Amino acid sequence: MSRIRDIENGRDEKYAQVLGAELSDNLDRDCYGALEECDEDEDIKSVLAWSLKNLSSEDNIEAQLELFILGDGADSGAMLDEYKKRMDEEGVCRTVFEMSMLPANLQKILSDNGFVLKEKESVDLIQPLDDVTGLKFAKKKTSPSYVKAISELDLLQFKRGVTNCMFSGRCGLEEDLPALPPEWFETDVSCCVITDEKVSSLFLVRKTKSGVLMPVLLFAQGMDADKYMLEMMRYSVNAAASKYPGDTKVLLRRHDGKTRKLTDYLFPGAKGKTVISGVRNEK
Repeated sequence: MSRIRDIENGRDEKYAQVLGAELSDNLDRDCYGALEECDEDEDIKSVLAWSLKNLSSEDNIEAQLELFILGDGADSGAMLDEYKKRMDEEGVCRTVFEMSMLPANLQKILSDNGFVLKEKESVDLIQPLDDVTGLKFAKKKTSPSYVKAISELDLLQFKRGVTNCMFSGRCGLEEDLPALPPEWFETDVSCCVITDEKVSSLFLVRKTKSGVLMPVLLFAQGMDADKYMLEMMRYSVNAAASKYPGDTKVLLRRHDGKTRKLTDYLFPGAKGKTVISGVRNEK
């Protein structure tokens, strides 16, 4: 008889092969969760994993499906029922996802369980590092003295900089930004602006377990905010170019209007790949 339970330790070799390295690590974070269906021999029959977004807004909490795998004989209905219970407990308003590979049988299961599916352009735009370093703003190789790599900050300075972002309502792509240590980012590629001896602006870049560079947060404030953002991007692009090969992938997640406007300006005409997206209201 099968049973459905939480995956407690995503780094366990048994799960790491199914989840992948990045998701395995992320399950240690409070805003991630995963369920497994296993049989009497403890063999995995299905896995469903998600992350939570907008936790600071009780009326707009969103879950994003990160992975949904069904094996032979899996009970998809029981798994989705258990997922629904978890979302109700968390106060989630809707579930969303984007998946490039979604088998027809799984599409039907999701559709039959209330998800509205459609093909669309992905919010993720992937460019090789060579194309990023070839942008006009990156041609200048020097940066002002007020731009520093976060590797030059002590922990208190870094945390205060993150707190400043949070007070301004910005957490980038990571719901638990204040809980992430500096080492979670590329400390010699991520950078900040120091004004009045304080971190006033941040550009944080993550290198995923698969080797993809991913900007996580771009935040600047004050009358010179646009200049600070430009200088931080220039610094990070040149730092990345000196460290990684030109074919390194850079993932730009166009999660809001500002980000999309910026990527449209930097890479006119560039498109994300076609994916299957889904949404279901949970309330």
